[in-house]
Amino acid sequence: MNLEDFKPRSKLVTKTTLVNKPKFPVIDAHDHLADPFGGGWDRKPLNELLDLLDEAGVVHYVDLDGGWGEDILYHHLDYFKAKAPERFQIFGGVDWSKWESMGDGFPEWAAGRLKVQKDAGAQGLKIWKPFGLHVKDHKGQLVKVDDARLSPIWEMAGELGFPVMIHVADPVAFFDPIDETNERWEEIGGHPDWAFTSPPFPSFMEIMNGF
Repeated sequence: MNLEDFKPRSKLVTKTTLVNKPKFPVIDAHDHLADPFGGGWDRKPLNELLDLLDEAGVVHYVDLDGGWGEDILYHHLDYFKAKAPERFQIFGGVDWSKWESMGDGFPEWAAGRLKVQKDAGAQGLKIWKPFGLHVKDHKGQLVKVDDARLSPIWEMAGELGFPVMIHVADPVAFFDPIDETNERWEEIGGHPDWAFTSPPFPSFMEIMNGF
């Protein structure tokens, strides 16, 4: 029998307590309303989402998919925030792709964009996983997460009162060789783009030590 065919049935018999409602109001502080494949909540009636949030007792929802471009960020602000301002908090982001063309002026430019995002209604900064793995400067060099040149961005976030959520690295096994010893072998097989074997990528601890 193959491991993927193993479907054991538990014989444990114990008391079950069903909890249908949270004891306290819920704040979902990390979620995504968009879907790169077109199935996000920004393509469905907002009332359906609000009904689900009510049912689950979620009183406030932080959307990390605002991004940085006006087309994406403004769309989320118009679709969610404008229609239910007390219910949603939309985070903006940094467009790392501009570094190649902007050169040394990129950090100051990116910091200035945070002001534009706040003026539009964004209420936080989300840094996505490519930071530390794929982001490169105008010289083609991989940017470390503790790169001092990025100080203007973090300082601006503090000045604007933006909470900052940063996703760097991934499960440590994603950085190991993809062989029979890797505990995530089956998962990576289904998502090969999740493999960050070091080298060529930085090691897991190199990224973590950057903080």
